[in-house]
Amino acid sequence: MSIIGRRTAETIALAAIGDGVMALIKPREHVALWSSGPAWWRSMVEPLERRPGLTRALGIAGIAFGLWLAIRAEGESEDQT
Repeated sequence: MSIIGRRTAETIALAAIGDGVMALIKPREHVALWSSGPAWWRSMVEPLERRPGLTRALGIAGIAFGLWLAIRAEGESEDQT
């Protein structure tokens, strides 16, 4: 993976981990921050406002994805050195 690819992967990983942590510790407040916008967007966010447990579960999944991506990108950089 190129340096640009690794940087991109790490940036996405950081965002996924941070978003997951916020969803885990403050699910209602985190979702409320994203609840404005077009009708199609609000219809996607609204079920999460009513289900903080689902928001937390998705947060855990986001953290896991971010960690996986960071580990994968790091592993590929070691292969090239």
